[in-house]
Amino acid sequence: MVAFETHQYLKRKRQGRDGFLALKLDMSKAFDRVEWPLLQAMLHKFGFDNKWISLIMKCVSTVDYHIAHDGNLIGPILPTRGLRQGDPISPYLFIIIAEGLSAMIKNAESKGLLHGIQIARGAPKISHLLFADDSFLFCKATITETQAVKLILDDYASAFEQFVNFNKSSLFFSPNVTDNLRASICSILRVEGVGNSGTYLGLPSLIGRNKKEILGFLKNKVLNKIHSWDHKFLSKAGKEVLIKSVIQALPAYAMSVFHIQKDIIREIESAINAFWWGAEYGSRKGIHWKAWSNMCAPKDWGGIGFRRFDLFNTALLCKQRRFDLFNTALLCKQAWRLIQHPTSLVARVYQAKYYPGTSFFDARKAKYYPGTSFFDARIGSNPSYIWNSLLTAKDIIRRHSRWRIGNGNTVKIWKDKWLPDNSNPSITTAPYPFMQDANVASLFTSHSKCWDTEIIQEIFNRRDVALISNIPLSISNREDKLIWMCEERGHFTVKSYYRVILGEHSADTKKDWATMWKCRIPPKVKTFMWQACSSCLPTADLLRAKRVNCDTLCRMCHNSDESILHLLAHYPFASLCWNLSDINISSSAATSLGDWFVQNSKNATSLGDWFVQNSKNLEKSKCNLMLNSKNLEKSKCNLMLMICWYLWFARNEKVWNNVSLTPAIIVEKAKAHLYEWTTIVEKAKAHLYEWTTVQDKAKAHLYEWTTVQDKDIFSPQSQ
Repeated sequence: MVAFETHQYLKRKRQGRDGFLALKLDMSKAFDRVEWPLLQAMLHKFGFDNKWISLIMKCVSTVDYHIAHDGNLIGPILPTRGLRQGDPISPYLFIIIAEGLSAMIKNAESKGLLHGIQIARGAPKISHLLFADDSFLFCKATITETQAVKLILDDYASAFEQFVNFNKSSLFFSPNVTDNLRASICSILRVEGVGNSGTYLGLPSLIGRNKKEILGFLKNKVLNKIHSWDHKFLSKAGKEVLIKSVIQALPAYAMSVFHIQKDIIREIESAINAFWWGAEYGSRKGIHWKAWSNMCAPKDWGGIGFRRFDLFNTALLCKQRRFDLFNTALLCKQAWRLIQHPTSLVARVYQAKYYPGTSFFDARKAKYYPGTSFFDARIGSNPSYIWNSLLTAKDIIRRHSRWRIGNGNTVKIWKDKWLPDNSNPSITTAPYPFMQDANVASLFTSHSKCWDTEIIQEIFNRRDVALISNIPLSISNREDKLIWMCEERGHFTVKSYYRVILGEHSADTKKDWATMWKCRIPPKVKTFMWQACSSCLPTADLLRAKRVNCDTLCRMCHNSDESILHLLAHYPFASLCWNLSDINISSSAATSLGDWFVQNSKNATSLGDWFVQNSKNLEKSKCNLMLNSKNLEKSKCNLMLMICWYLWFARNEKVWNNVSLTPAIIVEKAKAHLYEWTTIVEKAKAHLYEWTTVQDKAKAHLYEWTTVQDKDIFSPQSQ
């Protein structure tokens, strides 16, 4: 975010005597060139304990490599320097090495040899941004400062063995730098690439008017990943796992700072929807049986639980899942961080540029519309795209948050929300004369930190007086703090925001779906039952509803129209399967599931109703199917769903392969499948239990060992 604002400043600086430049460094084999003695010396310089340094150096130096050639391993190869790529600790160790470059730049700044960029009055000067081997340097576009930068980089290379590949590095100048000066600077630095600085930390450093083209790489990432799975035979449950664990994670990083265009989100969602239903993206072939918005509902309320990216995007920008919700959530996450950490570098930069001298909520667009409240201000002539994205999170945070009173100096009595009432945390009493802008601290007594009850009772109505009196005051004079009302601990979480935006559903509906998803059956059977209950199976009646020209007659019995309820309940073949399954459901007029099913299905209008009616007679303590159960064990409930799945399998065998299966085969296959799957799951649980037991023992031994080590490290002799 800081890099983006800095480049926005450079792009807009067309006037002034001093021009500025941004130098993006490409370090040559950065991780491979880290010298181990140098790393050890840097750790000592930072003051780490010798024993801890010894442990870190063992992690770094005990590595060996093997080369696979024609099925044989060649090696071992023992390195004498370098950090392993992909090791979680390597970037942090490299940052310690890069502190050498940072110290040299700061030293040059203190001597007046370099001047960083100050994007607004009161903002901190930024001379460099370093994260691992992704580096930016900023300075005035003058010959003197360019030579100073070149000298620093040469000294850094000779001392740290970190060489800059100037052929792959790039320069970006502000428009007020002349062409002759640009040529001279490029000659000094031996950098050929001039213009857009490309990306920083995987995101574009600048975004112009054609945002769809610049941010279109997100859609390309999703499409490329989906196309890589085209040759795989995946069930709906397998596709669900890939979508949730891989596809939905791809755009999350970009969505945490950018509000993604609706067209891009719509195309990503269309690609995922097509992949889920087995259709080709961009083609009219195939049927999408359910709207994407319905599939994004939580599983407990009849959906699959996919993300709405627009809302998730805003939530990350607030602490700032359909994909549009996902986008919204991520944006809120970033805005929340600006509020909670006002002394951080990014918060100081944004405050100086967009809301100088005020809070995040009372921010003024001083640069564009002086004196206007942040919530009433227009976007302005040229704010950055990130700031525009953060604006989408403002109203959401204000609506679902309130202030926790500390010293009361930053909270306005009538303008802010601060009462401990989540339904209405605002003051309902009309503003008192001459106190419209008063702080909450004005309601304290002058001699002690407590509420002035006489003033409060005189100014406010009974409801406000009761709420104010119940607010405990801090003796330690702590700062006022904004808390998130949708979370018990008051901390903003993307999950809580997403839950609020999606809204609550009926508790009865949740009970119906939640118990089905908790059944111990293969995931593909659960997904099948979701399709069946949601009328998403390609039966003849539903295909007709989708304007597919087909015969509505059942291919199994040739007597009735084909429907989901007919295949799994009304069809005599299904009744025989239920009779052979030994599943008995007690009711007032039936002694078996087949009889009960035929009688109760007369009042059912869908397969979902059939399950609801069945489950009302099942024992809750023994069954985990749709509603409260009374007489079925868990295994019988699971077998019931497995038989439904194999009834559908028998129908498909008849329709597509003209193969008829007997009820005995259906029941036998269902029982065998359920037994095999349950056995494998139980074995996996046993292995997991053994593994976690070993891990717990190892953690206990590690805790004992570290306790002894800490005593040695922090002993008086060690000090």
